[in-house]
Amino acid sequence: MEKEEHYLRIYMGTTYDFNDVRSVRDLRRALEYIINDLPHDDSLELILNVGRSKLEYILKDGIPE
Repeated sequence: MEKEEHYLRIYMGTTYDFNDVRSVRDLRRALEYIINDLPHDDSLELILNVGRSKLEYILKDGIPE
């Protein structure tokens, strides 16, 4: 009998830390960075978690790497 195992790495999301955001300009730049950093597949569903100085998104199904 032969055995073959399969492993898959999946990208699930990102957490952004807003500790260095001190002004409206900083916030705008941070949000623009996040928008540009998002996956470019508009059909992806995500869950947002916002708390204190962090914003996190988790992709519902992930993206295989």
